[in-house]
Amino acid sequence: MVDVSSRFSGIAPNVILTNYSPQFLYSPVTADLNGDGKQDLLVLGTSYPVNGVNSPTPQPAALFFGDGNGGFTPVPESVFPARSLLTIHPRKVLVEDFNADGRPDVFVSSHGWDASPFPGEQNRLFLSQPGGSWIDATVWLPQLSDFSHSSAAGDINRDGRVDIFVGNGYAGQNHILPYVLLNNGTGPFLQTRNDIPTFAGSILDFDSGHMFPASTLADLNNDGYPDLIIGADASASYNRTTKTAVLWNRNGQFSQTDMTLVPAPASFPTHIDLDMQPIDIDGDGFRDLIVTGTQGQPFYDGWFVQLLQNSGGHGFVDVTAALLAPTDARGGTPGQATGTPWGMWINVGDYNRDGFQDFSIEYAGQLTQATPLIWLNDGTGHFHTIKVSDLVAPGEEWRLGGAHLAPTTNGFSFITLQDYPGSGGLIATGLLATAPLPRAPQESDDAYVAARDIPLHVDAIRGLLANDANGSADRLAAVLLSQPSHGAVTLGPDGSFTYTPERGFVGADSFTYAAQDWVVRGRDATVNVVVGARPATSVAQEILGLYAAVYNRAADHPGLAYWISVVGQQADAAGVTVANATTTAVTTADAQLLGKLFVTTQSAYFSQTYGGLSDRAFIGALYQNIGGAAGDPDGVQYWSMQLASLESRGLSIQDARAQIVGQFVQGFIGYDLGAQPANLTLAQYQDALHRQLVFDNKLSVSQAYANASLQFGGQILDARSVDDPAFDASIRAIANVTADAFTVTTVIGHIQSAVAGHDLALI
Repeated sequence: MVDVSSRFSGIAPNVILTNYSPQFLYSPVTADLNGDGKQDLLVLGTSYPVNGVNSPTPQPAALFFGDGNGGFTPVPESVFPARSLLTIHPRKVLVEDFNADGRPDVFVSSHGWDASPFPGEQNRLFLSQPGGSWIDATVWLPQLSDFSHSSAAGDINRDGRVDIFVGNGYAGQNHILPYVLLNNGTGPFLQTRNDIPTFAGSILDFDSGHMFPASTLADLNNDGYPDLIIGADASASYNRTTKTAVLWNRNGQFSQTDMTLVPAPASFPTHIDLDMQPIDIDGDGFRDLIVTGTQGQPFYDGWFVQLLQNSGGHGFVDVTAALLAPTDARGGTPGQATGTPWGMWINVGDYNRDGFQDFSIEYAGQLTQATPLIWLNDGTGHFHTIKVSDLVAPGEEWRLGGAHLAPTTNGFSFITLQDYPGSGGLIATGLLATAPLPRAPQESDDAYVAARDIPLHVDAIRGLLANDANGSADRLAAVLLSQPSHGAVTLGPDGSFTYTPERGFVGADSFTYAAQDWVVRGRDATVNVVVGARPATSVAQEILGLYAAVYNRAADHPGLAYWISVVGQQADAAGVTVANATTTAVTTADAQLLGKLFVTTQSAYFSQTYGGLSDRAFIGALYQNIGGAAGDPDGVQYWSMQLASLESRGLSIQDARAQIVGQFVQGFIGYDLGAQPANLTLAQYQDALHRQLVFDNKLSVSQAYANASLQFGGQILDARSVDDPAFDASIRAIANVTADAFTVTTVIGHIQSAVAGHDLALI
């Protein structure tokens, strides 16, 4: 469960209108009716044939002005004559400026008593007046008892006035076909069917089986004319409108010969498309479509969301599976009654204010913990959801009602209506967003250079999130999307990663990731890695290697900087600094010098640790310190002979070992094992590869420890484990590093925790 306690607060149950108790309440309607920039609330009463109610009784409405923070105040009857807005079964409310006075008006389409003989109901119109009030202007409408299951508003003929399509998608008792109400702006609407296909057998003829539950007007081809979208009802075999249809507007006229049938939703074999809304999913300037609804058998059980991409040329492609997770595209089981709520309405908006269109679904029925509420667009058309479980605990789902969202000052509020006669009237409850939802992160592609056969370890400072922008205050996390073709990647949530190239690979490779912000994921970003030949040992690598070989520990930053300065004072290495030591190759002379100084400056420690060992055992200890395993026989023999030769020329055992240790490290790091040497068996070659990989990983951890020691003061004060926690920590840092890149990621994570907690014991 996502913790959103900092984003939402509960709205205490509040009686917003006493003595208001309709038989049932329809889904909330919110819009800015009074023009103050805040969402107002229209509540409509309904009369259903349930619970022993056998005849319809019109129910009263109520209007409330909102305060922008989830609170509402009743509007006086003198401002809005709600008592005259009596409804039996309202279906869709259109809030538009029908009288062109700059203020919203209200059209209510209804289908009446939802039982035989389905007598229909008069649609209603309320128009704004000077002074901020409204009048009941239903007389401007045809005086008909329609079965108006839907309606849609738009300037159909582009005369500057908002017209209405009345979606009588089912016959009802009165068999009134769909029609258009043309708005003349000064008086009654003109009822007409001249510009829509309602002839026998047409897409709008319910008598021929073309029933439809929903309609929308939206310009889908950018020609300035709103196109008519008709929702499918594929609930039974006799229904012929099995796919949602787009009737293209040609200069104010709709024709059956200029129509597109969009793909049917894959969620349910039998489906009822209850709402369709335009949205620009991919940012191409053409409006795509969202469809929601339920299944037809069992009747009104379950919900679905379908995304249809506008491909131009009057075509639509179902991209649901590509852009939504399966659990975000359907609730319920095909062909089975599960009591899952159904999707009723789609609300498109920018819920996290990141400039990308999101959407929410309003449901009918009891929400569950798994019900998605808001689909957040990551900017690429992929959506990630906020679910009921992200907001309320099990048993508290009722607080969200049907998931009707209304914009507020800080975000939005869930509006839940409850009619409790015993409490004195209408109660509005819900959750109020007190902080913006997370925005989609904005990633940038990345590029790195790696060496053949050497794992590339990148810390968080230089990692994948370093150049990514966060859209909100939440912390970003990196999510690996695909592995490279020629290697493997382990990715930390902070953007740090380890790229291990295939043995012997040289060339270009890549992998992809995304930045995750709470539930919002950014676009897919590409990380390009160019793998070159194994480079010569650098000055920094030589020093880090000597720390591991001689002291069997990681380097502290002051120590690393000191030894780099020693090299920089040599004539052949003038100009070497901490800044360029990782890219400057160490010479053999400087490697020998560093080896000598590493031994002589800590001669007591060196003598105590290695003094009792034979030359072969000493070489074996170096192999063990560096590669975590014994060396190959030829290698041990070679270095033992080098020691014997120096000792035969009069050098002490310790001086001889000091002489060769620098060269040993230089060769171990820089030796190119891209091909199997002739003197090694396959098993010995694989062992050598393993040792070199272990050493490469130890060097990466040692570098990370050195960088971190700047922040926690981890300078080694004494090369003994006596009252020096930094010394102990430097040993632990590389003690458990293996050839597995995961050990590098783990140890670096411990180092970062030590920095954050100012506690070396965390390493």
